[in-house]
Amino acid sequence: MADVIAFVVAAIAALCGIVWIGLGIAGWTGLLHRNRYFGIRSVETMRSEKAFATANRVVAPGLIATGMLALVAAGLAFTQRGLAGIVLGLVGTIIALLLVGLLSGTAIRAVAALPADPEPGCGSECGCGGHEESADACVDDEDICGTGTTCGGCEMRDACFDDDATTRA
Repeated sequence: MADVIAFVVAAIAALCGIVWIGLGIAGWTGLLHRNRYFGIRSVETMRSEKAFATANRVVAPGLIATGMLALVAAGLAFTQRGLAGIVLGLVGTIIALLLVGLLSGTAIRAVAALPADPEPGCGSECGCGGHEESADACVDDEDICGTGTTCGGCEMRDACFDDDATTRA
């Protein structure tokens, strides 16, 4: 039974390691674009494509190294098996997970220190109007992105940013 648990721990550690290495490479090379699922996503990093790319480029080398640490933990869990494999795999994976958290926090602080990009206006990424005082700022409250939400009152902000990357600077 302990061998099965060690194998499961090894599989989880290996999967985490592969994902972290892949995300590190994508962030470093600039292939990782702002999205809702992968990369460092916080208020600071999601404010613009540039902020997202900067955060993921900052964290990339550490993320690759942490992924390698998780792969080493997976190898230890698989080769040692039994209780030793479980302990080595869990300790290595937990340390790698803590490092990913610390690296992410560092990247968020680095992006927060950057000057803010000029505000393009409320919902302009989806074609809505700007911050004008009038109620006519939006285009007839139409459902621009097909999300079931209109752009009146700025509720469209970031509702459909990954539909068309060309609308972002």
